[in-house]
Amino acid sequence: MQKLKLSVIDKMITSKLTSAEVNFILVVSRYQDETGKVIGVYYKDICKELDISYQKFYDIKNSLVDKGIIRASKESYTDWDITICNNNFSNPDSYKEGYINTNHKIFFDKNFFALKAGEKLLAMHFLKICFAGRGSVMIGVERFYKDYTKLFGISKRVIQNYMTSLRIFFSIGVKDRIYWITPLKKVYRDLGSKSEDERY
Repeated sequence: MQKLKLSVIDKMITSKLTSAEVNFILVVSRYQDETGKVIGVYYKDICKELDISYQKFYDIKNSLVDKGIIRASKESYTDWDITICNNNFSNPDSYKEGYINTNHKIFFDKNFFALKAGEKLLAMHFLKICFAGRGSVMIGVERFYKDYTKLFGISKRVIQNYMTSLRIFFSIGVKDRIYWITPLKKVYRDLGSKSEDERY
């Protein structure tokens, strides 16, 4: 169940997750069941995947619990059960709430994992809009900066820097004072690549 509800992404943005915390959620999302729960998370596996120390694993986990992004319980000496809060897809109607698929190539790309937290979250926000609409984001330049400086609590200059970094994954252009933002093909999962079940 490699999916994150749009509401979860919104929560990640408003909670101002760190870069490491975003990476943690993306990796955990690969192994969740339809209720958003991952049973038997071995901390050493996550540390190896994210190239972090054991202490960093616990720091991230505890911070995400405090921010209400995950719940965590220890069911054995080394393993944790981790649930991504409000990411339950056991009810078919849950899909109507909207989601992004974390099985896309962008979420396995080292360049994405190396981005700053705000850049990752802005990219996920763009994908959220693109997947829900016609495949592109179209927004007036003035409104763009007004909305996104407010959403992320940062300056126009920082947003501009984010946009420069995201050109590796998005086609970004301005025409008639309107931003056109479209994910590049490299963002999406190839038809011949592993399915969600195969990755799981």
